[in-house]
Amino acid sequence: MNSKNLYFTIFSLILLGFISSCTENSNTCSPSYASNIEQLNEKLYESYANIATRGNNTTSDDIITPEYFGGSYVKANKLIVMVKSGSQKGIEDVKKRLGTDSNVIFESCTYSLQELKDLNAKLEVSLAKQTALRDEIGWVAVGIRPIQNRIVVYLNNVSNKNISKFKNEICNSDKIIFDQLEIEPIEIQKDTIAIDNDISTFSVTNIYLSSLYTCSTTTTAGTTLTATGSVGYRAKLNGHNGFMTASHVLPALGLTVKVNSKACGVVKGVTKGAQTEAAFVMTTNNFTPINTTNWTGTKINPTVVKYTSLINRTVVAEGGMTKKAIEGTVEDIEVAWHVQGESVSGKLDFIINKAISVKYTNQSLSLRQGDSGCPIYDKSSKNICGCLTGKAVDKNKQKVFIFTSAEIALNSMKATVY
Repeated sequence: MNSKNLYFTIFSLILLGFISSCTENSNTCSPSYASNIEQLNEKLYESYANIATRGNNTTSDDIITPEYFGGSYVKANKLIVMVKSGSQKGIEDVKKRLGTDSNVIFESCTYSLQELKDLNAKLEVSLAKQTALRDEIGWVAVGIRPIQNRIVVYLNNVSNKNISKFKNEICNSDKIIFDQLEIEPIEIQKDTIAIDNDISTFSVTNIYLSSLYTCSTTTTAGTTLTATGSVGYRAKLNGHNGFMTASHVLPALGLTVKVNSKACGVVKGVTKGAQTEAAFVMTTNNFTPINTTNWTGTKINPTVVKYTSLINRTVVAEGGMTKKAIEGTVEDIEVAWHVQGESVSGKLDFIINKAISVKYTNQSLSLRQGDSGCPIYDKSSKNICGCLTGKAVDKNKQKVFIFTSAEIALNSMKATVY
């Protein structure tokens, strides 16, 4: 065999290997993007799952991690593993699980991830139950900021008075830092509005991700209420095709959803509160969701990013009202926040506790009302991270958006991507 034929044969084998790694399975596809580091991170969490888990270990966030483990994340193509007090025993344990790898960097931290999760869970209960005090001090959310190795308590005014009252009446711990966050209210329209999906990229039968949809109801007084949201990601529930979006836009079963003024589906699944908020829309036979976004034409992989792999990840939100891709970096996880406002099915008043907050990369951009439910996907791999659930501004007037995890939302409904 001459050298040219040999090179061709080797190339063909490599290509065949790549093709065989991507299957038609509804939940998995393994593209060869530079994500060996992310796979290391998942391997580490999966090794912990063999030791202890919460409940039925239905999502990656249910994994109980060791006392030495402070968290992990990918930065500059390195896996950063945080080890409590720089424990040499902990470092050696990680090396046994992952092998010796120059791409794994160890950093010392003060608290274990499990310590932070345990305290965060207690604070979530206080956020839900101590409503009078919550409203008095403007306590809007609580979550974990893994890179800082702290719990962050969000107040809409980080005054010394509010912080002191929180410490005196709720919790005074060195694990907690305080930040300011003003969450934008959820609004609905009191009349019909025009929806402008770009006809050049939108067909009558195909429903593109990030396209705008509407849902209208009529009150007993005869007022028409219209909610506007964005198509999230393609999913399948009980054998039916459709898409996932935000349940604060579509909060009840049986609601009719329209795209371009045409009825395209019916709400068949709703989750509000506990861990997430999500709605599944079963599309009618003449409408087909496709894994391409409406505005940028980005092809989205039917692969879900695990909750435990979201930290420090660059993600993209593409909303139907904004009509563009907006990037940001995941900053906080395990975020509990109070969802409240008006909807087409009455008042919203529930707390979710597994949201994720993202700091905008370009602060001159902004998501808008009507973008709720839009897809959040990984910038590098184009894998699915979740759906947009809220927007906020911090004390430095830096914009933040909040999304719910696709892994947790799909699990809550026993749905799959395809």
